[in-house]
Amino acid sequence: MPQGQTVSMSRWMLVLRRFRARHYVVLAALVFFTVFATMQAARAFGHARGFRAPPDQPVSEWMTIGHVSRAYRVPPNVLERALGLPEGQPDRRPLGAIARDSGRSFAEVQSAVTAAIEAHRPPRTPSSTAAPTPPPDAPGPPP
Repeated sequence: MPQGQTVSMSRWMLVLRRFRARHYVVLAALVFFTVFATMQAARAFGHARGFRAPPDQPVSEWMTIGHVSRAYRVPPNVLERALGLPEGQPDRRPLGAIARDSGRSFAEVQSAVTAAIEAHRPPRTPSSTAAPTPPPDAPGPPP
């Protein structure tokens, strides 16, 4: 073995010998906090990704006006107007409680909210990637 490698290996052994218990504690704390921060970042990203409800999810009793507003990308004042609530005053009650307090059934509130969402959304256009459907009387594809 060349002399240079022996010296570097002996230095490495010297560094390991000087590695005291407090160094191990600091190293363990560093690893712990790195793992903890990574887990929290993954958890936060998962919450942020799953926050918006898919557009085809039906309006439910547990949803608030703010949740429906964010999930369906409709301004809250449009929903408040549809439900006959004062605009500009945040209402944190779920839609089921709003229906109960206003003396209406949840089905009526649900249909009002759904109608407001559909009226505010731009009209849907067929996607360019979807295959066109043939008219009912047109012959099918050749076998």
